[in-house]
Amino acid sequence: MGSVVNVLLIRKFVFSEKRFELKTDLQWSLLSYTLVFSAGMGVLWVLVGIAAMNPYYAKLATSILTFCINYGVRMIIF
Repeated sequence: MGSVVNVLLIRKFVFSEKRFELKTDLQWSLLSYTLVFSAGMGVLWVLVGIAAMNPYYAKLATSILTFCINYGVRMIIF
């Protein structure tokens, strides 16, 4: 439900150009959320589990990385 609300808010306030229909936007958004979440979890696992980084710093680095990836994907899709 949160993803649907997020798509609606992004369509209304951030990327208001309507190149896609809402159903298409929702499908692409859920796909991108899944991929970005998976990438973030993978990076977090590598930083904490393999590189033995402090979990708080690893989470900060992962959050910054996933934000940048998500923003880039949104700029390409929308």
